[in-house]
Amino acid sequence: MDIFELTKQRALKDLNEMKKWEKEQKEKIKRILKKQGIELKLENIPEIIKLFEYNNITSLYPEEYPYCKNPCHNGYLNCFLCACPYYDLNIYEKKRILIGGCKINGNGKYTPYKDFQISVWDCSDCKINHTKKTIEFFLKKLIKSQNF
Repeated sequence: MDIFELTKQRALKDLNEMKKWEKEQKEKIKRILKKQGIELKLENIPEIIKLFEYNNITSLYPEEYPYCKNPCHNGYLNCFLCACPYYDLNIYEKKRILIGGCKINGNGKYTPYKDFQISVWDCSDCKINHTKKTIEFFLKKLIKSQNF
């Protein structure tokens, strides 16, 4: 097996790990809301947004956010959409071994990953999914769809 094929296999394994992480984020949110006694209802949106603000959520649940010693983005930061709904894990380009991408062409870039044979979409400069307005939009969408 050549180096390209080995790298591709490792990239796909890492991609599956990222998909697993996204699912775990959703479960984490459900656990926290349950512990707080907050139901996913329209009238609770302001309370949910407040709860998941970086300083609140990381001090209330440090065990759930052990990797969040420092904010991953500058400015206002809300962790409800840590697993960004605009991050597209289905984007995969063989030729250059690129993983991930943005569904809305947000502010990001491909960043070398591990041994630099793979590049992963890095959206740490993007703040779209961390704004109150975006979180409110997605919460309303989730509540109306009952798909959470």
